[in-house]
Amino acid sequence: MEAVRTLGIPCGLVINRADIGNNGVREYAARENIPILMEIPFERKIAESYSNGRLIIDVMPEWKEKFRQLYNQMELLARS
Repeated sequence: MEAVRTLGIPCGLVINRADIGNNGVREYAARENIPILMEIPFERKIAESYSNGRLIIDVMPEWKEKFRQLYNQMELLARS
C-alpha cells in the first residue's frame, strides 16, 4: 500500500472468499480508506470453474453484471 500511495495510484480491493474467516480485510480497508469494489463469496461452483480454467461468467452468467460493475468502478478510480 505504501508504494501505491507514494506513487499516487488509486486502488481498491476485491475480496475473494469474502464469507470465510474474520473481518480483518474489511477492517484494514476501512482503516486505510480503501474502497471494497467487490466481494466474491466462497461457492463450490466458482472454485470449480476457475480450477478448471473457466471464467466465472461462463459458468454463472449472473456474475457478468457484477464484473461489469467492477470494471466501471475501476475505470472511475483510474480517472480520479
